[in-house]
Amino acid sequence: MAGFCAKEASFFLKEKVKDAGTKQYAVNWKAIRNEEYERKFSKVTSNKSVNQSAYNHAKWMLRHINGVNTEKLYVLNLDTGEKILKVSDQHYPGAIKRTRHIDKVLREANKDRIKLLFMHNRPKENTPSRIDINTLMEYSGSLGLTIGCDGNVYL
Repeated sequence: MAGFCAKEASFFLKEKVKDAGTKQYAVNWKAIRNEEYERKFSKVTSNKSVNQSAYNHAKWMLRHINGVNTEKLYVLNLDTGEKILKVSDQHYPGAIKRTRHIDKVLREANKDRIKLLFMHNRPKENTPSRIDINTLMEYSGSLGLTIGCDGNVYL
């Protein structure tokens, strides 16, 4: 958005969401911006830094999908919280398409026996899909978090 200041860009995005009639994909910020939501992440693992990383990435996802029928994906190292993969450039309705790059990164992590924390959002208040569960089962010892726009977090 060259030529836009942050305030103008923010206004543009808000107007775009409003005009597109996408209130059905809006994030319930009242459910997100409170201590109860943050506490949900304190129980993901026994490692505080991994939990904090998951919480921070979840907030980032929600800020960037508010009002849009799309998904974002983060894959974190389950032992350290380090980001291994970020997929934020796809804009398919309610989905993430596997690419060669995604498969390569996940194959390498699997080869190195890195336990993974898969995190992705749902544009609506949906639970993990069958595809989500099947993908998770491909990676032994890994976990999945599905981040709902309504404040739900599914482990």
